[in-house]
Amino acid sequence: MPLHLYHGTGKKNITAFDITKRGFNTGSGYYIDPITNEKIPIDSENTFSFSSSKNTATSYRNLAR
Repeated sequence: MPLHLYHGTGKKNITAFDITKRGFNTGSGYYIDPITNEKIPIDSENTFSFSSSKNTATSYRNLAR
């Protein structure tokens, strides 16, 4: 059975991820938890992030630098 994963880019029909765009939306900075409003430090400039939860993946759009 395939594992369905989501990403927070908001784009549809992606067939490949561009390695030069790693951390483009995230990078160094902090994530704002949409429930607690807590600022969580992150440093993901060399990663792609995926989640099995659509809500979690979508919440990465709440990143602020």
